[in-house]
Amino acid sequence: LALSAAYPIFDAEGVLQGVLGTHFILSDINAFLKKIVEPKNASVFIFEKNTGEVIASTRNMPKFMAYPDKPLERVTIDQLENDLFSKAYQEYQASSKKDFVVDAEDDSHSVNIVEYQKNGLDWIVITAIPHGQFMVPIMRGFGFSLVFVLVALLVSLALLVRNSNIILKPIDHLVETAGKFSEGDFSQRAVVFKDDEIGKLSHAFNSMADKLNAHMNLSEERVKVRTSEIEKVNTELTEASARLRHTIDSIGRGFISTDRFGDVAMMNKEAEILTGWSQDDAVGMPFQDVFHVINAETGERCHNLVIRVFEDGEQVEFHCEPTLVTRDGEEISIEGIASPIQDEKGRRSGVVILFAKNKEQRIEKLRSISS
Repeated sequence: LALSAAYPIFDAEGVLQGVLGTHFILSDINAFLKKIVEPKNASVFIFEKNTGEVIASTRNMPKFMAYPDKPLERVTIDQLENDLFSKAYQEYQASSKKDFVVDAEDDSHSVNIVEYQKNGLDWIVITAIPHGQFMVPIMRGFGFSLVFVLVALLVSLALLVRNSNIILKPIDHLVETAGKFSEGDFSQRAVVFKDDEIGKLSHAFNSMADKLNAHMNLSEERVKVRTSEIEKVNTELTEASARLRHTIDSIGRGFISTDRFGDVAMMNKEAEILTGWSQDDAVGMPFQDVFHVINAETGERCHNLVIRVFEDGEQVEFHCEPTLVTRDGEEISIEGIASPIQDEKGRRSGVVILFAKNKEQRIEKLRSISS
């Protein structure tokens, strides 16, 4: 198919000089349109307004149909069922709108319709641009923005890690130093990296550590001195106890002391021999159970000397003819006295009993041995 045009040429006097004619093949229009719109992914359709016959298209649509038994038949827009341009033309006929959106199977399209009328031509030009075409630059921009954001994020993370290490390093070091110090390593001191808040805290920690270390050193010296004094006192007490024990064992009489409750607290060797009780067995026993004394005349138990001392508050003697019943049941005539033990405030804290075999009995025994 071709498009023909002719134009008469006249001279200055109006005399016809000739005719200028041209033929334009319609397939060339297709190529021209493709060159213009395809870079933008758009499409164009041109047809006769009155007949609807196809003039040109960027979609390579046929412009006529060939039949074996009929002449060529021009293709019209009405024959394009469910086509984008057919839907656009129907919308245009119904609403007379020249700009609207048409939904196609692949995408939605923005459509523009122009009526072209000039020198015997009465065409309708439909231009359709898919919405995806508008999204291309947007997606490109989005992709660029996404890459930019990711790069910025990575840079920010790198800076954050770097700055965090710079900031946290003094804190971590201070925490580690404080931990070692608390575990007993008093030589630990914090390194001052910068003269900032953490640096001031490190200075304060070091000052505290120095004072605490000095105080502990002083305390250790005091403990050593005090320990030495205590050991000296204990030694003196041990020696004094040994001297006391030696003294009471050397007095030649039985010696028994009680506490303020009347229980045996100490015995010497002579008391152990006379009573038949060892000190280990007697300590803590009631005095009257260890020192069992009866009246030699009546056989009744004599009054408890310890109770009499606590009642009278002074030295007392036996009011009977005392006979000591030993642990084994042997009876020994004795004599003795009991005296109160008083503390520095004059309070009675126990009793001391001194006793020995009756002097006459001892003389009688000596006489029997000599004879």
